[in-house]
Amino acid sequence: MIESGSIYVVDGDTIDIEGKRFRLVGYDTPETYRAGCAAERALGNRAMARLRELIATQTEVALYVGANRDKFDRGLARLVIGNQPVADSTPPARAVFSGDVRFCRGCGHEQHQTHAPQASRFQR
Repeated sequence: MIESGSIYVVDGDTIDIEGKRFRLVGYDTPETYRAGCAAERALGNRAMARLRELIATQTEVALYVGANRDKFDRGLARLVIGNQPVADSTPPARAVFSGDVRFCRGCGHEQHQTHAPQASRFQR
């Protein structure tokens, strides 16, 4: 268990706790820093805001850290808020955390509204 106030939300699927960065597994949100277009960045910002909101509802949350690291050397972890894993309760592909989430990945960006959500590369 960790205090929710010690969590800094980097984006919708990445958090930082006391200088240690974790990629939350089980879902994937649109990018905020390296977004392919303004629409993707806007969706990424919505996902980030929603994760911050979820964390703010609790004083303590659970973080289960795996043994592996991703290609950016972040720890891979599952965040549990109110006894429910964030990945199970709010998959961004089912509604950024509300509605039909669609974002581009190398499509030329002008057609982002016609693409289906990208499946998470972490779901197995």
